[in-house]
Amino acid sequence: MEFKLPESSIQLVCQAGVRPSYLKVFEENEVYLIYGKRPSVTCSEETAAAVMRLSLDDSSSEKCDLTGEPLKVDLGDANDSIEIVTVNGVNVMWRPEELKHFSLPTKQAKRLINNIFKNSANALLNPLPIYVVCNGDNTSKTVLMGGSQTKSNYMASLVEVLGTVKERKIEEAIQSVIDEYYKCLKHHYKNKQKEVKVEYLVCTTQTLYGQNLSNTINRELLRHQEIDGNIYMNVSSSNPKFRLTDCDISALNMHIAVVTGNPLLKLNFLWSELLKLQKLVELSHWALVQNEEYIEICGDGEWMESEDIFSKITDTISFKLVDTREAVVVENLRPLDLLDKLWQILIYCRNTSVLVNSFNSLFEGLFNLPMPMKLINDDCTKVCTIVKDVLQGRIAITNITPQKSIELLFELGTRKLKYDFEAILGKFLPQNKERINEVWESFYMESDKCRGDIPRTTRMTKLISNVETAVKPEQLAYLGQLYVASEMLFLARDQVNLKDEGLRELMLALQNEYISTRKTIDNFANITARPLQSMAFNLKANQGWAWDV
Repeated sequence: MEFKLPESSIQLVCQAGVRPSYLKVFEENEVYLIYGKRPSVTCSEETAAAVMRLSLDDSSSEKCDLTGEPLKVDLGDANDSIEIVTVNGVNVMWRPEELKHFSLPTKQAKRLINNIFKNSANALLNPLPIYVVCNGDNTSKTVLMGGSQTKSNYMASLVEVLGTVKERKIEEAIQSVIDEYYKCLKHHYKNKQKEVKVEYLVCTTQTLYGQNLSNTINRELLRHQEIDGNIYMNVSSSNPKFRLTDCDISALNMHIAVVTGNPLLKLNFLWSELLKLQKLVELSHWALVQNEEYIEICGDGEWMESEDIFSKITDTISFKLVDTREAVVVENLRPLDLLDKLWQILIYCRNTSVLVNSFNSLFEGLFNLPMPMKLINDDCTKVCTIVKDVLQGRIAITNITPQKSIELLFELGTRKLKYDFEAILGKFLPQNKERINEVWESFYMESDKCRGDIPRTTRMTKLISNVETAVKPEQLAYLGQLYVASEMLFLARDQVNLKDEGLRELMLALQNEYISTRKTIDNFANITARPLQSMAFNLKANQGWAWDV
């Protein structure tokens, strides 16, 4: 809704049921927002990003350049006399449409709110709080003014800019705000002979790692590889102190955000495997639609020669691997079994023709082994069932189709990454392994679940080509959830001074949000399109946070 006050030349806009990004720290619910509108101003998303980004490339810096290029020469050789440091722009911004919210003078904003609440009947029809964007032209620099009204109460809200405060002056600044509020109340009640008693809550946000990314445009995150995440803590206390003890804290809420796929993150080497699985999902769909025999899997410079792949397969199945899955360190998550190693080899097939021949070579090699060996751990995947049946002579080896080869390769990859994340998350909280297995088994229908090993008593009638396999995008989406949970866990562990109890609270929050459910991320493409993934959880003051600031 748009309207104009008689004394103002500014067109006003009133939006109902909005949650402005700059207000959500103070008001979590929907509000009525009133702001000015300049008809001549237009602002695209690209322009908005450019306006809000703080950068040394700003043209205004040229007007203030008092040194110029000759200074580099006057001081001698630039290599040993001057160090030129480039500071990257801050990639934090409001939403593009919010850059059009034109502020009003504080006196006009106050008259506007008073006029709205004069008619209490109208106010009661609007249960949402009303906020007006102000320009901070008063002494207290008010930038937002708001209020809400019920039959018995009226609440006024002011958001004021405190300015930059030195750390040793923070407590004084907080106390001055409280004292100023007391003065206002005493002035209000000076003729009513009422005792002024105020209960207040001091809420602070402390950045523990990185910078605020809550309103960052996702595609901008992809360009800035130095931004890998953010951790901050919302602290509530009835004590106006900066350095709080456990007894002072009323509530703690930690927010963790990671930029998926960022090379600075701990598990970026697993991200590349997730992307390969995403490509197989796309290739599988293409193979079904086009019914082509020859489909490119790897681009130029990414593939291995077919002779090298056949050689690696032969070497891989020629010795027995240790059957254990105990997690060690990130770079060496667990000993890899036969199927893990096959994934790492076959993913470099140039096309489906090479992939089909590679699988045929693999099955022939396994069938001709002198004696069955335990090269893999038992699980319910179809590729595991096929390999076990080949080793035990319970299945006839037949040529497979390009589509079947993509499905088998996809299952090799999802199986390998499932065990990787299981090793990571299970090391921090053993019950995570059970949760992951429960979700993983839900991807398979009851008829698809693996059966126990039964000695062959009849002739072979089962064919590899007849075993039902499929590329399941929902499995990849769940692996994306496990990846996000793992990255958040490592980021918090490495960058925040959490107590053991706090780490457990984090692990339980990750379990509820990402590990025990399939519903948080329904498509892996959503992660690649929106790399910023975040989560918030509560901590107990006496167990969750070790103050070191």
